[in-house]
This record gives sequence, structure tokens and C-alpha cells, in this order.
Amino acid sequence: TLPAWVDRSDPFFVTICCKQRGHNTLAHPHVFQTIRGTLGIYEEARKLKLFSLTVMPDHVHLIARWDHAIGLGRTIMAFKGILAKRHAIKWQQGFFDHRIRSSGELRAKTEYVRANPVRAGLISKDTDWPYTYLCGQEDG
Repeated sequence: TLPAWVDRSDPFFVTICCKQRGHNTLAHPHVFQTIRGTLGIYEEARKLKLFSLTVMPDHVHLIARWDHAIGLGRTIMAFKGILAKRHAIKWQQGFFDHRIRSSGELRAKTEYVRANPVRAGLISKDTDWPYTYLCGQEDG
């Protein structure tokens, strides 16, 4: 649970990792479609508001505002369960989260997530990565 002094409207930067690192488990069109579809259903149900998403071969980065009444951990656990069932993905336990406290930090984290495939040497321009979603855009 969040402490009372935490602004519940702050977005969170979340990283979720596959159990097997260094193997392309996630960067496939059918897996990305399930990830986007699941997050879209969560948005419709008001469990979260997605700002950005980048699916890497062995981990997912996302920035979203969460319904803290349901809980970040509970939502991530359900999300991982759906992907595990549909695509036999094995996840590491838990996840990493960081509360974003300002619009400047939100921009910086969004740029960081967007540039992740470039830093990993997968592409030369961030706009070439097909497994990215930015709020208001259907593809990178």
C-alpha cells in the first residue's frame, strides 16, 4: 500500500522481467498484441492509464497511472498471469517500480524507455522498434 503522503495520481515506471534473460521471449507480434490488448482492457476497466510501453526481448517497460485501490502488485500479477497462460512466459518474481514525481521526470523516463532498443543495439532509430506504444499513437 502507498503511504498517505504519496500523491496517488503520480504515474509509475515499471519494469517486468522474464525468468530467462537474454532470450527473445516477448518481442514477437503476437505477444505484443496480447500485451497491448491486455493493457487496453485494463485501461477500459480503469485499472490503469498507460502513458508508454516498450516491449524488449526479455522484459517490459511501462509508464502508467494505477488504480491504487486495486493495487499495483495485484494488477501486475494478473497481467503476468495472462501472458504466462497465453504464451507460456515464465516471469521473474516481482517487478521494479519507481514513482514519477514531476513532468520533467515523466519526459525523461519516457525517452529512456523509448531509447531502450537503441541502447541494446537492436535498432539504430527508436522509431524503428515495432514493440513500442506511446499514448495517443497506435505504433511507435
